Amino acid sequence: MLLALVACLACTPPRSAGAARDLPVLEPSADGATPAWVWTRDPAREGEHAVFVARFRAPADLVSATLVATCDDELTATLDGVEVLAHDDWRTPTGAEVGDALAPGGDVHLLRVDVRNGGGPAGLVASLAMTDARGATHTLVTDGRWSWSPDGATPRAPAAVLGALGDAPWSAVDAAT
Repeated sequence: MLLALVACLACTPPRSAGAARDLPVLEPSADGATPAWVWTRDPAREGEHAVFVARFRAPADLVSATLVATCDDELTATLDGVEVLAHDDWRTPTGAEVGDALAPGGDVHLLRVDVRNGGGPAGLVASLAMTDARGATHTLVTDGRWSWSPDGATPRAPAAVLGALGDAPWSAVDAAT
C-alpha cells in the first residue's frame, strides 16, 4: 500500500556523515501513520533550499519498501547516499520501490530529502512504507521529528509542521496516491 509522500528536494550528496550520526533514530509507526506537510518555517522564502533528514531502522525481516513523496516545488531523495527519487510536480506524488537500497537486519539508515522552493508556499510530505516477512507494515512519515538544515552539514533544527495531509494549500494531494 502506498501512502502519499510529499517531499520538496534539490539533491546534493551528504556533506557530513558525522552530523547525521548525531540525529535521533526515529521509530517507524506500525499503525499506518499519516504524513504531515513540513518545511523549515511558515511562511517559506522564495528560492529557499533545505535538506530534511530522518534516521531510522528498517525491520530486521524486511521484504519490501516503497517511498512516496511530493514537494512544493522540487525534491531529490537519497537513501544512505543513493538517489532513489526525484520529482518536481507537487500535484502528483511519485513513488519508488526502495527495498533493495535497505539492508535488513536492524541497521540504521538515513533518508535525506533535498528540497527547493521556487516561490509561494512550500512543503514536503513523504511516506516510507516497509513491509516485513509477516506482512506487517512499518511506516516512516514526515512529521515534527524530522530535522532540517540549509545545506545538510550545518546544525539541524526540527521540521515545522505546516498541516496534515489534505490541508490547504495542498488539499489536492491525499493518501490515495
